[in-house]
Parts: sequence; C-alpha cells; structure tokens
Amino acid sequence: MATMQIQHPSQNRPQHWRKLLQPGDQITWTDPDQGLCSRTLTIQHIQYMPGGIVQITDNFGGYVEAHLRELS
Repeated sequence: MATMQIQHPSQNRPQHWRKLLQPGDQITWTDPDQGLCSRTLTIQHIQYMPGGIVQITDNFGGYVEAHLRELS
C-alpha cells in the first residue's frame, strides 16, 4: 500500500525562495530576540542588502530589517 506524505507549503518552495520575494508576498518574520516583535506581513517594498539582510516595508507602513534566515 502506498502512503501519502503531506507537505507543509513551505516545503514546496525552492531552496532559494527567500531570494525570490516580491511585493504582494506574505511572509513571517521571527524576531531573534525571543520573538517579541515577530509578525506576519505582506510585502509592499523589499530591498536586498549585502550579507543576506533585507529591508521590508509592509502594506501598513511597518518596517522590518532582518536576515533572510529569520523569514519563513
């Protein structure tokens, strides 16, 4: 009997999915400071910076500067 594995949607993403983010995408930022400011946002503007850092402005004017590994 064949078994079916259910995958989380993020498992279907290519390894480099974080480098493909664009306006309209919804992401979750996990704050490394014990998650105090973690949040989910919809990207209005994204700018990739050296060292794997991104600057993201959301649809409500919120701003996050984070390392790519902090995004899911």
